[in-house]
Amino acid sequence: MSLAALAQEHRASASDPAARQGPSTSGATPTGFAMLTRFIPTETITLYVAAIAVQESLAELKPFGLPIDRWVIYWTFALLTPALLLILLSNALATQPATAKPLHWWPFVASLLAFLVWGLSVPGMIDSDALQAVCAFGALFLSTLLSLVEPIIPPRAT
Repeated sequence: MSLAALAQEHRASASDPAARQGPSTSGATPTGFAMLTRFIPTETITLYVAAIAVQESLAELKPFGLPIDRWVIYWTFALLTPALLLILLSNALATQPATAKPLHWWPFVASLLAFLVWGLSVPGMIDSDALQAVCAFGALFLSTLLSLVEPIIPPRAT
């Protein structure tokens, strides 16, 4: 699910508390794929993969006189993930101020954790094949775990 979809869901849940059920529209248990993709920040992951692909060219250019390596790119996009979600949520809340509700911390934490693990599973980030496999399976495990934990997290009182 994208950060924009999380922001849209937050806006919808402000007027309809049943909308907080998650990606499933019927209120039923979400499918395995929906649980896996719920908090993956597709906007930042997409740009991150593109940046990793051109990392060697960026390292040669040294923009702003700074060496750009894969870890600088990784942490930059990690910080951009909650910042972008905050911008999208603020925009969603600004369009309907009458039904606005306080921001909940869980989407910020879940999307950041999802990025941190999925970002490490991109080929080329980890040099060891064994650690690369651990990161890939860790990404699958964490994504599912985040979706399972979400219903336990109480919404912020208004």
